[in-house]
Amino acid sequence: MNPSSGSGKEIALCTVFLFLHIIAFLLWDRAMPVIMQGDWTQYRDLIVPMLLLICAASVFSLTALLVKHKTLLAGTAILAAIPPFLFSVSASGIVLGAVVLAASLVWLAASAVQKEMENSLRYRIPRFLKSGLGLYFTAAALVISLFYLNRIDEQKAFALFFPQSLFDVTLRTFSGTIQGATGLPPIRPEQTVNEVMTELVRAQLRSQGISFEKIPRQELSRLVASQREEFAKNYGIHLAEGEKIGTAFANAATAKIKDIAGAYNRYLPLVAAVAFFFAFRTIAVVFRLITVGFVMLLMKALVLAKVVKKQKEQIEVERFAL
Repeated sequence: MNPSSGSGKEIALCTVFLFLHIIAFLLWDRAMPVIMQGDWTQYRDLIVPMLLLICAASVFSLTALLVKHKTLLAGTAILAAIPPFLFSVSASGIVLGAVVLAASLVWLAASAVQKEMENSLRYRIPRFLKSGLGLYFTAAALVISLFYLNRIDEQKAFALFFPQSLFDVTLRTFSGTIQGATGLPPIRPEQTVNEVMTELVRAQLRSQGISFEKIPRQELSRLVASQREEFAKNYGIHLAEGEKIGTAFANAATAKIKDIAGAYNRYLPLVAAVAFFFAFRTIAVVFRLITVGFVMLLMKALVLAKVVKKQKEQIEVERFAL
């Protein structure tokens, strides 16, 4: 293999990596609506971005293993960091810092692979890629988390930390306590406000010895509306007649929490993005294992195709002697 041929192959490998890397993050950006909605029945929309990210990580691994020119590696790391942020993330101090950090992480990932190779007497791909892939997927998690931050607002972040299901469970658990404190009958989250108020009117009429069935429909509607308005006024909440009681309870609790949090509510999207970053890093452990296996298969295929050749190298070892 002459030097010019080797350099051409290195450039081609870096180009393929950049192409896959950029396409992978473009698809991750487009998949953000599915992630934001939390609709995991649409998981198929995430399969292609996942596979492309693993492919990009695999070609990155080959780049770190085979490219010898440090300048080419450094330039590739910088070019890999910038394009993903151009899709939908607006310029800001956080984004500019993230670009620098992402470029540094990709460069450190490549350097970690090469340093591991230099310090090893045997060619073991899993060992070489262990720390490097960890850094690469950390950079990927950073970029995708910024896509997430760009799409999330205070309302969505609040719904993430305090989902409707949480309030429904709370309502069921403390139904007896709420009944004793408010005088409401036993309630279920799926009941409408009018259904709950109707049960309350029924209980009040029964306590007065009046038959609920004998009350005219128009008078019953008036009594239910009166109870709804009185309850809303006493507890400072809004109640719509067709609204589910679980939703009304969640809205009231949410309003109180937001009042207590005050100005700190604006940090919720950032906290949500940080949580997403660590969640993605955890999932990336599986991506890393798949990538290592895929790289080993790719390396064998490249050797069989004579694109890559095996060669023996002598390593000098410095020792002390008398």
